[in-house]
Amino acid sequence: MDRHAQGILARSTTPGAADVGPFVPSPFLSPRLDRLIKRVFSCPEPWAVPSVRHVDPGATFLTHWSDFAAAFPEADVGVVLCPAQGEHDLAARLSELTRSHRLPSVVVVTHLDVEHLVAFRRILVDEFVQLASMARDLPEAVLRSVIAPLRERLALHLERLERCGPELRFALGCVLRQPTGIKTIRGLAAAACVTPRTLQNQWKALHGGAEGMRLEDVLWMTRLLEALELRATGVSLRCICEALDVDLRSLQRACRRHLGSALGRVSATEATAELLELRRRILKACGFSVASRQVQAVWDSPLAPFQLFGTNLGTNRGTAMVATKRPHSAKGGDRSRNRFPDRAG
Repeated sequence: MDRHAQGILARSTTPGAADVGPFVPSPFLSPRLDRLIKRVFSCPEPWAVPSVRHVDPGATFLTHWSDFAAAFPEADVGVVLCPAQGEHDLAARLSELTRSHRLPSVVVVTHLDVEHLVAFRRILVDEFVQLASMARDLPEAVLRSVIAPLRERLALHLERLERCGPELRFALGCVLRQPTGIKTIRGLAAAACVTPRTLQNQWKALHGGAEGMRLEDVLWMTRLLEALELRATGVSLRCICEALDVDLRSLQRACRRHLGSALGRVSATEATAELLELRRRILKACGFSVASRQVQAVWDSPLAPFQLFGTNLGTNRGTAMVATKRPHSAKGGDRSRNRFPDRAG
């Protein structure tokens, strides 16, 4: 960063002169959200770390890009401080990182205007934050970057899990993007153009045949993600039932089973935290360890190639995938299993 940026950072993170007594930084997020959202900062200038730590005391700060790239897959949000020069090189490295790992969100902190950030235009950046207003705007930007694209990022991530069968990956991506339109395993199988038995077999293979969470449970949990998103915005239970096309009794029964309490007892503030908890349970149910997010890219989702610029999430849901069915067996049984072409991540 140049001297101008250093001065901006110092002013944006220093308490006002009228303050009396020792400086106590305000909480970055609520205690529960602070525990659920793991933040990793890339600070290329070591001198900036103490100043930025005043803004977010609970985050991890790394000065070397190799360390940041290694920690990024295990984080929920990666916050990158853009230097005054070399933004094109940073954008190239950030582009490679976001293509490999779709689950974490990305927030870029810069002292430049948005129109000057041409290098980041084609990169999956969820939020841009001005350096001068970082102390005020960064907490909300971090929270938005996680919550707003949560289901889309989760879908992109699950579609690339190597352990899942291709049809199961495709089906999970479908239900995450359109939870209202898919209510049963039969509907889930129809979306993937396979039989329900195919999905059930791939789900059992994912868990090694062990008794545990059923595929029906995961289907309900993905629908509850949308319910919690609506609840977080203050939508009433009646309107949530209408949006999900489900009766209140079934919704409350599913909430007690998967959330531990009825949805009516979850306030709008608590719904955001419950949303993150539920995402973690879905990842765990799909054989994904939250402690180690090393995921090999199998193929990019054809359903939602998207670009994030600023705070806008653009999603193209009109692209369809054509499946090639395996011929029927000689005995006449339906043994069709679609095989989707692998695509480089």
